[in-house]
Amino acid sequence: MSHTATASVASILKESADRFPDEIAVTVGPVSTTYSELWRQTREYAGALRAKGVTEGSRVAMLVPNVADFPGCTTRCSRSEPSLFRSTRS
Repeated sequence: MSHTATASVASILKESADRFPDEIAVTVGPVSTTYSELWRQTREYAGALRAKGVTEGSRVAMLVPNVADFPGCTTRCSRSEPSLFRSTRS
């Protein structure tokens, strides 16, 4: 798997879901999530944000503790396939 410095977290997650759908992506306590489940959740939440009017360039704030859903939340907001959100650092 070859990635350039500009590969987004979302594109890496999608590729991982395509290549290793049943492999565990993250485990927090007793909860394990596969790459395909994490990618599905990412797409669902990105769609929900879009339905709420969030568009490319929108700023999205997150307050998420270290729970099983944390990786999906951050990926949802930086998802770039299709390019919907851009990560900004202030």
